[in-house]
Amino acid sequence: MNGSRYYMKDEAPFQDFPAYSEKSTNKKPLVVFLIILLLIAAGVAGVYFIGRTRGTDSQKAVVPTQAPIPTEVPTSTPVASASGTITPSGKLSPTPASISGQLDRSKLTVVVLNGSGVAGAGRRYSTALSGLGYVVSSTGNADTFDYTGVTVKVKKSKSSYASLLKKDLGTVAAGSTITTSVDDTITTDAAVIIGK
Repeated sequence: MNGSRYYMKDEAPFQDFPAYSEKSTNKKPLVVFLIILLLIAAGVAGVYFIGRTRGTDSQKAVVPTQAPIPTEVPTSTPVASASGTITPSGKLSPTPASISGQLDRSKLTVVVLNGSGVAGAGRRYSTALSGLGYVVSSTGNADTFDYTGVTVKVKKSKSSYASLLKKDLGTVAAGSTITTSVDDTITTDAAVIIGK
């Protein structure tokens, strides 16, 4: 025991072993590759859907969204025969052509009301009347949706326009019954109520 070390018989001297370390697999490149792959797939899908949506929008733009606006068709005036009878060549109007030719449509302010409950009915008539020269002040819904045919109300001071307005509405409301009346309670010169 003279300064020397004593070991047990079965005991081996202390040795330095390398520290235990787990082999690390480099997973970073795999994760980055998967993220890049997902981004590319998302980009391709996005381009596909954007292209498909644009194609659909361009097709929708070609389809008209509203019915064509009817234009006034010139009608022939009744021709008098030698016997003095009038032979009609179409629908007769109670207003003689000479009076309707003197009335200025731009001097009549009209409100168009939808009394049918059918969406867009008022707008269709409003556009047609504006196209004929009437001043359409507004378009909206009537007090109820149970009107039938077309109802025209004209103020007494503008009653000379009743027949002209009825005739002009006949081009838009072909086949509908059009009734006219004088009503001084309306706020504009005339009110057109569209029914079923």
